Amino acid sequence: MIKELAKESGRVGLTMNMEKTRVMTNGYKHTIDPGDIVIKYTDEYVYLGQLITQKDPVQKKVDRRITNGWKRYWSLREAMKDKDLHMNLKSKLFNTCILPVLMYGCQSWSLNQVTSNKLATCQYAMERSMLNIKKSDRVKNTVIRNKTKTTDVIHKIKRLKWRWASHLKRWDDDVRRVAEVTWNRVAQERKEWKSLEEAFADWQTDLGKITKQQILV
Repeated sequence: MIKELAKESGRVGLTMNMEKTRVMTNGYKHTIDPGDIVIKYTDEYVYLGQLITQKDPVQKKVDRRITNGWKRYWSLREAMKDKDLHMNLKSKLFNTCILPVLMYGCQSWSLNQVTSNKLATCQYAMERSMLNIKKSDRVKNTVIRNKTKTTDVIHKIKRLKWRWASHLKRWDDDVRRVAEVTWNRVAQERKEWKSLEEAFADWQTDLGKITKQQILV
């Protein structure tokens, strides 16, 4: 198939970039040689901004989001590190330009305590940088959040996952037709679903706090 693609592309003046073309499979690896260069196999690749991998995908996706989030943060360092810029403007900049980078594709993530802590730690580190507070100053995270007023990344992810669930419910397919009647009705009422979305995110957050307290005890 690759050879046919290369052949047909050549007829209209197009060529395949063999240096960037890779193959990913969970089966037997055959030698693929459409021309002068053998196409290499890979265990992961980035497609439309999403990391496609078979080994610990959520962990690697979160790590990639954190790396890209810091790149975005430092690209805005003139504003984020400006001591004269009001914190409200910094917070808006964070929520609109940096937070979406951290959460890109989060609707499909299956987060655990480790990955959630990584994202939360990343956000608090950025907030300390915004406030020019060093980690050695030992300022509590609650104090930092009260000053920055930024949107909590974990809470926002839970809301987005809930919102995505409502989109799935509204799709007219076999899943919707066999789904439980009450859930379908609630999903159609956007205001009601939005209130449940907030309640769900709060409940998940409170549940996490309770579990953590039980572990500490």
